[in-house]
Amino acid sequence: MNMLLFADAIRNFAQIIVNVLAIAGAFLVGMILTHGFLSLSCHLLFRKQPPQGVKKVTRLLGGVLLAIGVAFLVFGDGTGWGIGTGNTTGQGDSTKPGPKQELSVASQFPISTMQEPKEDPKPPEEVKPKVEPKELPMDETERIVILGGYDVLQRYYRIEGKGETLNLSQLTQFLKARKTDPTKPLKGITILVFKDSATTEGPVVAQLRKWAEDNGLGVYFPAVSNQARPTTK
Repeated sequence: MNMLLFADAIRNFAQIIVNVLAIAGAFLVGMILTHGFLSLSCHLLFRKQPPQGVKKVTRLLGGVLLAIGVAFLVFGDGTGWGIGTGNTTGQGDSTKPGPKQELSVASQFPISTMQEPKEDPKPPEEVKPKVEPKELPMDETERIVILGGYDVLQRYYRIEGKGETLNLSQLTQFLKARKTDPTKPLKGITILVFKDSATTEGPVVAQLRKWAEDNGLGVYFPAVSNQARPTTK
């Protein structure tokens, strides 16, 4: 029995020596291959050889990487570095009961009881019809015609019934004066956007609407978008 163990130990030791020599050979081959690849690449790309320091570092790195790869191959079967062998076998007694296994909490209840309760579907929200604001009386509002085209002075507004065109600053000054009129204070504006006026979504209308809402004035848009803008005499 001792002779068998000794022979097995000698065989394992010889295998370790072979593996170490394979790793050393891989280190040398890796250095040679890395040196050749680096020299060829630098010659083709830069037409000159790399510095000596770079050569040494890359050769060493290539050798180490290849040696590590070979080491994983020759020692990756679990033989290890030790000298010796062992073989253990055992037989179990199937007549003895095994250890008692504890049941998980989920396995102790039926699947139906573990499901989360379904939420009752919410009834569809009632869609309320959109109510357009009503136009104020004539003495409480100003009807503003939105012009079209391009104007260097940005005069895109005209008070209905008047011929003078105004820019936004001039129009807001007029509306402020009307709003503070003690006899007939302004409470809202009516914006007339005709089919040849600037668009409702554009800055001409949007800026006027924002100013009116910021100053507490109601804004009303009558349905005149399919009509031509009336001309002034």
